Amino acid sequence: MGYSTYLHIGPYVEVHVPLANVRKDTCRNKEECPSDGTVSGFCQKCGLDLSKRFSFSNKHSPSLWHVLEDYEDRLVGFVQNWGKTPEGREICVLFGNQHYLDRKCEWDLSYGDDQLRLNPGEFPQVLECHALEKFYKAEMEALRKAYGEEHVLVKWGIVTYRY
Repeated sequence: MGYSTYLHIGPYVEVHVPLANVRKDTCRNKEECPSDGTVSGFCQKCGLDLSKRFSFSNKHSPSLWHVLEDYEDRLVGFVQNWGKTPEGREICVLFGNQHYLDRKCEWDLSYGDDQLRLNPGEFPQVLECHALEKFYKAEMEALRKAYGEEHVLVKWGIVTYRY
């Protein structure tokens, strides 16, 4: 099994998602289990090692995918865990999944071409960021409502990602 590497040139959405430490109970008999996680040994009902009953993990809170689930993958996330903000939020990157830019340039690199010449004048960055904001207005409002205005940023750049 392999992976593919992609290149995105243009506007994208950077979301600073808060993480919550979530406690998961792995016991199959929660009502009858004699342990609250502080006792060692094994559960007499299910055989679970009581010291491993609870596990903890960091999860998005609220989940980025739950915030966008009503929008049918119009904004998609290819880059997760792009780092953390100083306050500990995970940085996620979303791209538009539909054609909304009116660019005069096109590239087709599917035939083995290994050169891509960029002319900065071909990219009106500010206009393209506004186009993303306008086209994905409902999604942007949902993200800002869930995470706050200061944690949803529209940026322009060159991003590589793989999956």
